Amino acid sequence: MPSAEQTAARYAARTQLVAAQIVDFIYDNGSTFTHAQLVDVISKLNLNELMLGLGGQANIDSVLKEHLNILQNMQRLAPITGETLQALVEVNRTALLSATANASESLRGYLVQSVLGGKTRAEIKAGLALIPEIKTANVNTIVDTMLRNFGRSVNAVMSEALPQTQKYYYLGALDEKTRDECLNMIMAGELTRDEIDVQFPDAFLNGGGFNCRHSWVAVTSQTKELAGSPSVANTYLNEKKN
Repeated sequence: MPSAEQTAARYAARTQLVAAQIVDFIYDNGSTFTHAQLVDVISKLNLNELMLGLGGQANIDSVLKEHLNILQNMQRLAPITGETLQALVEVNRTALLSATANASESLRGYLVQSVLGGKTRAEIKAGLALIPEIKTANVNTIVDTMLRNFGRSVNAVMSEALPQTQKYYYLGALDEKTRDECLNMIMAGELTRDEIDVQFPDAFLNGGGFNCRHSWVAVTSQTKELAGSPSVANTYLNEKKN
């Protein structure tokens, strides 16, 4: 079963592949065209539909499927309705479709400029990695953040049904990549939802921000032993400062 991180990485890689397939499609069907004719074709193509048909829709579906994996592997200490879960998934479906449409239009602009600039098919494909909406690192970060925020959103909904006295701790990776904000939240130890909202505004829903690998976990007899060590977090924080 892939993790959110693995799913995001695959989505980003497949986005690059689909974009390259579009370049091949255009050149395979317009090999005898002049630059002006190719530009005319590119301007009229429904690139969004083409991107979805060549694998973009399957790529989106793979991310949506990961939502189920996230649900199956997270704490379920309070009820959450199917309607609420579906609403959260639909928000991400809409975002992914919008991202695909934006990537298609950015690709169109790039193709027009490349063709008019006399670039070869190979040169055009090599430059795909530089388009911000298609660049692997950017796409990976967006999708990974989306999936992790989904888990945190479900957690936030469930927290509303738990007692106000319920304690949470900050769980996730503790290494050289960990942000100072996340180290501080790990060091904070066990806090109620109200205390988290006061000390670290928006962190219950957003963690440490884009690409954050952490989330607040309800303290139970089963989860307490998994908590990150505040003393270790403090060591990392001091090393970063020095």
